[in-house]
Amino acid sequence: MRQLVALSLLAVVSGSESTGDKGEIFVSERMPSHPIYLGEPAQFFSLGVSTSTDFVVLPCEGYGKNRPSVYNITKSNYFTQLACGDCRGGDCIADRCAVGKSVTDMSSWTGYEAIDYGMAGTVGDAVADVEDTDAAKTNGFGLSFVCETTAHGYFKKMSGIVGLTMANTSFLVQMHLAGKIDKPHFSLCFNENTDLKYSHDPGLVRFGGYVEATLDSEMLYASRLPGY
Repeated sequence: MRQLVALSLLAVVSGSESTGDKGEIFVSERMPSHPIYLGEPAQFFSLGVSTSTDFVVLPCEGYGKNRPSVYNITKSNYFTQLACGDCRGGDCIADRCAVGKSVTDMSSWTGYEAIDYGMAGTVGDAVADVEDTDAAKTNGFGLSFVCETTAHGYFKKMSGIVGLTMANTSFLVQMHLAGKIDKPHFSLCFNENTDLKYSHDPGLVRFGGYVEATLDSEMLYASRLPGY
């Protein structure tokens, strides 16, 4: 049985260990994640879902030692580092749009803003059928993201982050502004097995709302937290 939690704007995702940072909860053994394709040809990433991060963040070539996956910026035909005059959410430092975040358990990341074609993966995707194709350029949109240059603590264990706040730099809002979804809404469908340490099917993330036909139980809504 699955239970769908539809979030009309934003809410905290389910987890078992809190960082103490308001609006953010990490799962201690396995963080909820979503497939993202970036670049042309497309590169695949499984990024942790964060409801208090304003950006899509992933380690880029030259900075991703010992990370699960690294974005190869020289492989993409359209990767562009944003100039200081084009910063979306960062500050101009050393000719880059610098961005960073830290949480109360001393985990942190820093990086610089860039743009390339990106798109969300879908359930049932065969990665081999999408990776190394022009799918992100053909079906996606110009995605502003952060090339991570340093990571500490929990963030160092992750492939990256897909932010779902209401900031214009979040993946959710960028999808909406690009016309890929009608509303900046998302829903989470959790598997009945809540022990994510052993579950290979923790649930689904749906951008743009929900599909009533997939519901096995009553719809539950969560309120948007102030500041997110």
